[in-house]
Amino acid sequence: MSSLYILHIYYANIAFLYGWIAYILFNLII
Repeated sequence: MSSLYILHIYYANIAFLYGWIAYILFNLII
């Protein structure tokens, strides 16, 4: 059960990181 919870946090952090990268690249293009 705890392993699924850790995996969920892991993927949430990756999604958050990619969101920031896309945000920064979007601002650089504009």
